[in-house]
Amino acid sequence: MLAPILTSENVQTVTLAKMSMEIRDKVRKSLIHANMQIVEPKGINISRTLSEVDAGITLSNFAIAETGTVAEICHQDVDRLTSALPRIHICLLQCDQILGALTESASLLRSAVKTYGKSAISLISGPSRTADVELKLVLGVHGPHQVHVVTYGEE
Repeated sequence: MLAPILTSENVQTVTLAKMSMEIRDKVRKSLIHANMQIVEPKGINISRTLSEVDAGITLSNFAIAETGTVAEICHQDVDRLTSALPRIHICLLQCDQILGALTESASLLRSAVKTYGKSAISLISGPSRTADVELKLVLGVHGPHQVHVVTYGEE
């Protein structure tokens, strides 16, 4: 399911956030089969590298059906920036992690902060947008131009 989205947008370079080896291997095989270059950001220029990559693929911790929002709890900057800096963000979401309302996420958020301490919690409901200048809508000013959510697993 990833390759059609990426090839339709002429994506050549992709980076992956932290995810289980099983999912990572499946994603990598799909990308390699589609002749995409996988970029592993390292060193002091992580932000620059990620901003030059065409797409970032992340794994959502949960989603909220009520608002169409995916939530990512990140413990490292590189994972948080993978959803924010590339022009296209693809978020992988396991079907059984879809909650009805935001209030249902409180225990998940408390648990993550208690377990990992410092965490960045991103609630993503679509591409970055602003209408600050002359009330003209502009996409991708403070984040990706496009956000795609790909579900997997049992429904």
